[in-house]
Amino acid sequence: KTLPIIGFATHREPMDKITQDETGGLVPPIDLTSTIEHWTAAGLISPDQATSLRADVEGKPLPAAPVPAGHERRTSLLIEALGYLGGAIILAAFMLVISQFWEDFTATTRLVTIATGFLAFVIAGLAVPQRLAGTGRRLRSVLWLGASITWAALLAFIGNEYLSLNDERLGLFAAGISIPLAAVLWFFHRQPLQHVAFLASVTVAAATGVTVLSGPSELPGVAVWCVGVAWFVLAWGGIVRPYGLGIALGSILAIFGGIIAMSATGDEGSRSGAILALVTLASVVVAAVLFRDFMLLVIAAIGTLQGMPIAMSIFFPGTLWAALALLVIGAALIGAALVIARGRRRQTSIDRAALAPKDWGHGGRLPAIITSGVVVAGTAAAVVTASLIA
Repeated sequence: KTLPIIGFATHREPMDKITQDETGGLVPPIDLTSTIEHWTAAGLISPDQATSLRADVEGKPLPAAPVPAGHERRTSLLIEALGYLGGAIILAAFMLVISQFWEDFTATTRLVTIATGFLAFVIAGLAVPQRLAGTGRRLRSVLWLGASITWAALLAFIGNEYLSLNDERLGLFAAGISIPLAAVLWFFHRQPLQHVAFLASVTVAAATGVTVLSGPSELPGVAVWCVGVAWFVLAWGGIVRPYGLGIALGSILAIFGGIIAMSATGDEGSRSGAILALVTLASVVVAAVLFRDFMLLVIAAIGTLQGMPIAMSIFFPGTLWAALALLVIGAALIGAALVIARGRRRQTSIDRAALAPKDWGHGGRLPAIITSGVVVAGTAAAVVTASLIA
């Protein structure tokens, strides 16, 4: 009975043109379809083979053979690797040309060179095919990070060459005008690198902006601290996303800003900056315990290693007192880690619905907006007041 079936499938005759009777040896189409279903259910043929047979019976084009998932994955990785390698080679060639011939270029040639690099990054990011999915998103993210960097470099060159800006004023000019581009790229491409580029532009603009006021040397650190705290709160309220990255970046900036403020006056250090740094570190530890977030605790531990020796030298000039203070702080961090670990183990071993504590890790949008606004407004008022007094 298989020979007529094979002959029927080979000639690919449509079902409505079969006119042989039962003595002709051909199986009626309805029986052939049932036979294919039976073979599939019995495991004699694979589902892909069954699909091909049905298409052949109905006179339709045979479906294309599926591409193995592993092959597609390897192809995507190859495309991504080649894209990064090509970009690195182009960047190396660009830097080589600049290092050898930059001094020989006129101002106009330098301007055109940097602008060409910026446009190349933007156009290359736009040219990445959408069908590449995750690979395309990562590749486009790297290219548009390069666009943000070259845009800032272009602005810095314009400010220095044509506007005679230097130091902090040049940084404020370049970072301030970079914010809109970084915001647009982040809006259309919600990737971590665009998130970081936008936040970096805002942070540099805030830190260099307060120097124009000619206030105390702690003010740039306070400005960075303010941006970090506001970003942390906005991420906590679900306004800045992704949540984890916003929380981490905000806490890092807040701690880093406190350390800058503490170290602003040189070897002696600043007591007010040290207080700000210590309060920030303690707040991040408390947030790590309330949020059950080990990442925050790791950030607080690294910040403690960086900033605590400076703070101890300010408040406890003696070596013994500094050692005792560090011992207490280290014990507190270990205790916080144990609290987080016990809380997580308890939630996984017992019914979470019955034991679920208050979710401190996520807040409302309105409280986050109000809190961040208060932080920014209060910091701005303090900065202006300190500048006027100075």
